[in-house]
Amino acid sequence: MDLGFQREPIYAALFSQVLATIMPGAEFNPNGALWMAAEADSVPFRTASRRYRAAGQLSNEQYPALFMVERGEVFDRHLVGGPAKVTLIAHFLIQSIAGDDANILTATEMNNLADVLQGAVEPDYVTLEQYQLGGLAFIAWITGREVQYIASGNSRWSIQDIECEIIASH
Repeated sequence: MDLGFQREPIYAALFSQVLATIMPGAEFNPNGALWMAAEADSVPFRTASRRYRAAGQLSNEQYPALFMVERGEVFDRHLVGGPAKVTLIAHFLIQSIAGDDANILTATEMNNLADVLQGAVEPDYVTLEQYQLGGLAFIAWITGREVQYIASGNSRWSIQDIECEIIASH
């Protein structure tokens, strides 16, 4: 049966697009299925993966970290006898650890990381092309952001969840 789209190439293309923007030249570590930025790189994220890790499972030097998690799909079947409009949903979980400098606001870092991710996911709306992700999607965009934890008191962890929707092309 022809579904009109395949999930894995779309999710893989989205992750590749984000990775190329936030961590150009990153190296893959097969032991942990993680992409790592080179030590000399001045990039906003140090680690990225499609395999989620709970906060604290990486070394402090591996933060900020970005994880892409697939959350499912929505099938809009308003056209009888035609293909469904398929929206794939991915969540990007950003984890950061507060440093020892009390003058740096954790919320500022979290906002900056969210902005970097949004710039990596969303198209340039001025030169918007008809398709994205190598023709696999009509569009990918951020549809929501939830700040789950902000480092404060004794907790040094900040975690935010950013939802992305991708409308598959047929």
